[in-house]
Amino acid sequence: MHNKSFLYFTLIIATIFVSAVAIAEEGVSDITTDAPAATASDDSSTYVSGGVGEEMAYLQSIQNEYSLKFLITEKNGIFLADVEAVITDSKGNSVLDTVTQGPVLLVKLPPGKYKAKFTLDNVVREQKVVVKANMLNAYLISFPEENERMSGLPKTTPLK
Repeated sequence: MHNKSFLYFTLIIATIFVSAVAIAEEGVSDITTDAPAATASDDSSTYVSGGVGEEMAYLQSIQNEYSLKFLITEKNGIFLADVEAVITDSKGNSVLDTVTQGPVLLVKLPPGKYKAKFTLDNVVREQKVVVKANMLNAYLISFPEENERMSGLPKTTPLK
């Protein structure tokens, strides 16, 4: 339980940090909530991905409309994009298969148990995901730093 509390605390701190950076870079008066982000819908899910520059403020403004939030970083906190994301339901059916456009991936899914798999430079991160009704369920997905990913370390490390 302590690890989950730490994970949620880290996710909150990272979100606050990103907001502060966005405000510092763009100026308070320049931030809008209509910034573009990659949005898509398929038969089983609706999702939006992004989080670069003004997009972070926009994604934060709409995140409560979604059931899942993934923040994807290197272990040193650097945000990542171009990460393959696949989510499957409890029967193994794919409900999302995309490549992220930024460090944030918001997904609308019905309550249930899912498995999320993220792949970057042949390094895989897997996360069991539980979607609870009427709330945003947030997860931090952390990859090794780029030099570690490219150094021939073990390529598959599941997250618990």
